[in-house]
Amino acid sequence: MKRLRLMQLGTRTIRRCDTHGRPESGRCTGWVPAVAVAALVAITLTAAPSRASATAAPHDPNLDEFAAVFPLAANGDDGVLQLQLPLAVYQASRTAGLADLRVYNGTGQLLPHALHFPEQRARTEVREQAGTLFPIYADVQAPGNTGSLDLQLRTDADGALVELDVRANTAQVERDPRAAATVVTRPLAALVVDLGPSAANEVLQALRFQIGDSVRDYHARLAIERSDDLKLWDGVAHGTLDWIPGNDPTVRLVSDRIELPRGSGRYLKLRWLDGAPLAFTTILGEWRGATATPDPRLELTLQSQPGRVDGDFVYVTSPSIAASSIGLDLPEPNTVLPVIIGVYREQRGPKPQWLLAPQISSTFYRLNHDGGERRSSRIQVAPMGSAEWVVRPQSAGSTPPRLVLGWRPQTLVFTARGKDFRLAVGAAPEVVRHWNGGATALAQVAPGFSATEIAQLRHVQIGKSQRPTAPIAPAAAAAPTDDANAAARRRRFALWAVLAFGLLVLGWMTWRLYSQLGQNAHPED
Repeated sequence: MKRLRLMQLGTRTIRRCDTHGRPESGRCTGWVPAVAVAALVAITLTAAPSRASATAAPHDPNLDEFAAVFPLAANGDDGVLQLQLPLAVYQASRTAGLADLRVYNGTGQLLPHALHFPEQRARTEVREQAGTLFPIYADVQAPGNTGSLDLQLRTDADGALVELDVRANTAQVERDPRAAATVVTRPLAALVVDLGPSAANEVLQALRFQIGDSVRDYHARLAIERSDDLKLWDGVAHGTLDWIPGNDPTVRLVSDRIELPRGSGRYLKLRWLDGAPLAFTTILGEWRGATATPDPRLELTLQSQPGRVDGDFVYVTSPSIAASSIGLDLPEPNTVLPVIIGVYREQRGPKPQWLLAPQISSTFYRLNHDGGERRSSRIQVAPMGSAEWVVRPQSAGSTPPRLVLGWRPQTLVFTARGKDFRLAVGAAPEVVRHWNGGATALAQVAPGFSATEIAQLRHVQIGKSQRPTAPIAPAAAAAPTDDANAAARRRRFALWAVLAFGLLVLGWMTWRLYSQLGQNAHPED
């Protein structure tokens, strides 16, 4: 009779039984932990993610999750406000890019906010300044007498024209003694205008003329010459002036402006090419100045700590500071210090150690020379941030220098809904990654606002932190420490190890079972 091989799989045992359902020869293969191992693996793999999901559920951050809360004082009821972030906010932050920054109102509502760098804008200003007028008169001589001019000038120390005198050519008067008797008037021949010194970055772009109220109708065409020493004159412009009265005596058409090309020289000479010479009451110089508002800068000086490698200096700061200039302040004079500046990278195998990833290689100095002192300047770099900077001197026995980081601060723009606004900042990256929200696009905070309007938004005033800011933890100088990422990697490794062990046990048990079934096989009756 054929015996059947029946495998009965229980929750914890695997037995080889006969056709009557009884264990063959009263024996079983024994208790096998295969199912238990599989169950353990399944429980471990499912329980760990469930715990992680329970703690990592996205949520809106609460104020008690921040290290620092700053009050914001706003005037008016504008719907969009701005704040240039101060140094205290950067020092309180614990994440790159200020990802741990939020804005609340008095009722605890999160407000939309954006971070941006304002565009650098050049501002053009135009000012008018009245010039000092010096009329030049010419004597009227007999017919055929040209009546040449002799200019007598006197200036003060800063170049201002103090006195100008015009005298007739005495030699010609002696040759024609009747000339004095024929002089009837001294008509205006020209005007010399002293514009005064110009301010920095200013250029003279035009002249504007004013006449007396008694003159109603006037037309003239002028030639304008320019000089910086009252000796050599260069022709720079021609222009026409018009004052045309209308039917209404209170109304006139006026063309009183002559544009000038760009050039140097504070003195102008005006000559009439057409029209009767007229003593203008005022000649205004129209000056145009372009000023560019420099980008705001913040600087932070850091003290050193011992590094993880002998001879290194470590400087701990906030990862939100994206430094664009780096320098070293040397404590002792007459010091030359070549260094490598970078950040540590952890090498886990084959031998755990800290390696320096260099970012800058330069020589800093502080030297006395001819009674003065020469210092190395800051090094301009592409913006980069790190929670820890490392300085490795290339010569032994160096006194620890101070590291100076410079950067351009961002501007916070937020929707001002409600009142009693607060800026909260300072949370660990592993906490921030589970938060909802964060900085958004500027167009979502101030929709429809132009760049000019955003630059002119009302500023808020930031107060002192209402909660003590937790100090930045100093960098450990011993062996590599475990961070959140390293702990997560170890947990994943343990789970995969348990899974692999369970699969090996299952494979071994399958092989044993197959071998035993082959040995106990019987031919059919």
